[in-house]
Amino acid sequence: MRYLQRYIRDLKDRGIVLAVCSKNNLEDAQAPFREKQGMVLGLDDFAAFKANWDDKVENLRAIAGQIGVGLDSLVVIDDNPFERAWIRSQLPQVAVPELGGSVFTYVRDPRSWPVLSVSRLVA
Repeated sequence: MRYLQRYIRDLKDRGIVLAVCSKNNLEDAQAPFREKQGMVLGLDDFAAFKANWDDKVENLRAIAGQIGVGLDSLVVIDDNPFERAWIRSQLPQVAVPELGGSVFTYVRDPRSWPVLSVSRLVA
């Protein structure tokens, strides 16, 4: 997972605003970023951090408002196929790339997503 974290940190270094939208208890979701040794990303890398049991669609709307961007600027990476489908159905303007079936593809796949290509991000 360090590879994926480094990739996400590189996106931040290129000017991409990072946010977390998690179905979890806030303390539990933040704990690895505060406590786990070897984490590449820290809490201060995220402009918004929503972790609760509310609908992710509503949380994404709140995050977009908090960071001051339109929903069409969001790219959501979620490991849950149900959540991906739900977000796509409710917020079609949000990019929700498909993840492979294994955690091992999570570190490979993002580099191939057109929505995260350098030419698209740097206009």
